[in-house]
Amino acid sequence: MSESCLICGNHPEIVCSSYAGFQAPSEFQILSCPHCDASYSLPRVDASNVYNNIYRLASSIPGYSRYWNYMKEIKVAKDPLDYLSKSEEAYWGVATAFKQLGIQKETAKCLEIGSGLGYLTYALGTAGYNIKGLDLSTVAVANAKANFGDRYVSGDLFEFSKENENQFDVAILTEVIEHVEEPLAFLEAIKTLLKPTGKMILTTPNKSFFPKKIVWASTPPPIHCWWFSEKTMGWFAEKLQASLEFVSFEGFYTKGEEINISTPFDYVTLGPILSEKGEIDSSRKLKNLLKKLPFVMTIYRKWNHQTGAKETLRCGKRGVSICAILGMDKLKG
Repeated sequence: MSESCLICGNHPEIVCSSYAGFQAPSEFQILSCPHCDASYSLPRVDASNVYNNIYRLASSIPGYSRYWNYMKEIKVAKDPLDYLSKSEEAYWGVATAFKQLGIQKETAKCLEIGSGLGYLTYALGTAGYNIKGLDLSTVAVANAKANFGDRYVSGDLFEFSKENENQFDVAILTEVIEHVEEPLAFLEAIKTLLKPTGKMILTTPNKSFFPKKIVWASTPPPIHCWWFSEKTMGWFAEKLQASLEFVSFEGFYTKGEEINISTPFDYVTLGPILSEKGEIDSSRKLKNLLKKLPFVMTIYRKWNHQTGAKETLRCGKRGVSICAILGMDKLKG
């Protein structure tokens, strides 16, 4: 075990000694730091093989298939940005942040970092924003270009930032920071890309939404190796000498939606998702099949109601994702 928090250098606590990873038979320690309030997994391992299996099976993997659906459905959507905003709170947060900040269409230079399949960059571009997508994967960029046109570039963020200092007004990273090895260094590289008045819009799973007894409500390691809170965002802002504000999700959760935290499968994707051979875990296939049978779900809901074990969290200003806006103009004050 590392004696110091991997992000702030203080002393973390082990909150779970054997948490099932994304692919069997891997298990991880989960540590939580009282100082910066970040949780993270150990050991750190090369996840490239797991990612390759995800991309190979993505259209049928729980938690990932929706991304492929977005890529297909957005092409026929009348208003692509509105379609995404209604689909998921992270995209709603980005669209709302653009409105709150009054980002000028066409004149403000925007960059999506970790653009992946390309649909968010496409949606913002279709809405009139001057945006480019950056992704490390040449395969992802080739796929995005084939589907959505020449808005994308492949490259390493750290090299790209050296070559494009002070070039962008807005940087967007949705559900990216929890994947990277050194998040503060990653954010510092993004700061290099931004103009002195630039803004960084960041979304990530929200540890602050859940009670402390919840060990990990994010994708299993090593795919997500961090779980951040609003307090962690404040720590990042302090280190970057940036201002910080959070987007409220009241406009997204208009019906007071609730998350059932008494049944882990209802709020988090538990591992293992893939078998040791890199195929979808057989027990998960059965669970997914049973969930598609209406009578099974009816029996399950009745049983769950009768046991009286249901514990819920109501979504509102705060939800399962954070949308943070980091402003680089703090130094001007």
